[in-house]
Amino acid sequence: MISPTNAFSPYIDGGGLSLGVTGGVALIGTVPTVIAGQSIALTANTTNYVQLNLSTGGISANTIGFSSGYYPIATVVTQNTNIETVTDSRPDVSAVGTAGALQTASVTLTSSQILNLSTTPVQVVPAPGAGFVIQAISWNLNLVYGGTAYSGSPQTRLVYGLATTGTTAATGGATLTSFWGNTSNYMAAVSTTSTQVFGQSSALIDLPLSIYTSSALTLGNGTAIITVSYIVFSAQ
Repeated sequence: MISPTNAFSPYIDGGGLSLGVTGGVALIGTVPTVIAGQSIALTANTTNYVQLNLSTGGISANTIGFSSGYYPIATVVTQNTNIETVTDSRPDVSAVGTAGALQTASVTLTSSQILNLSTTPVQVVPAPGAGFVIQAISWNLNLVYGGTAYSGSPQTRLVYGLATTGTTAATGGATLTSFWGNTSNYMAAVSTTSTQVFGQSSALIDLPLSIYTSSALTLGNGTAIITVSYIVFSAQ
């Protein structure tokens, strides 16, 4: 039997840019599920957040932060070719996540990220795992004005994946326009409707949600906070 103290314990897995995570039992939906130990690939020269998806049972790492509906495992700082520090982030108690439950994720966008959204979309919600699809319910975008307005009026969308072409909007045809040029703090909200069709679920399996603009912004030095409300469902 796996000791609760050692379940999902992080450890350095022989060097390089991978973190070992021991196995454990997690409540996936309403079913106690045995999850095998595994090695998780990390991104170099940044802070990685390793977490367990309580809807799908998948363990993954991202460079954004811990997500709602996930069990935090470790915070890992990496160098170019190896791990610098590992912080055990496992809580004593964690809220139960279930597929179909409403979840939220929030990311702060820097000025540099905003200026490059047309070529480098920013991930907001991590990929849900094999066999699962994220459905966005709504998203809010809050501009924190920095003293210089952004120039340009691109369409701003929440999309599946991280590509800049061939993206599928996560809220159907709903987009934001004339948002970035505001000269004060500003908030906008986008929600789906019951008639929206997003695409074949088979093409959206295990894709993250990202924010993207249709063309580049120039100037500007403010930041922005995007918050997404979503559910995860099985596409099988």
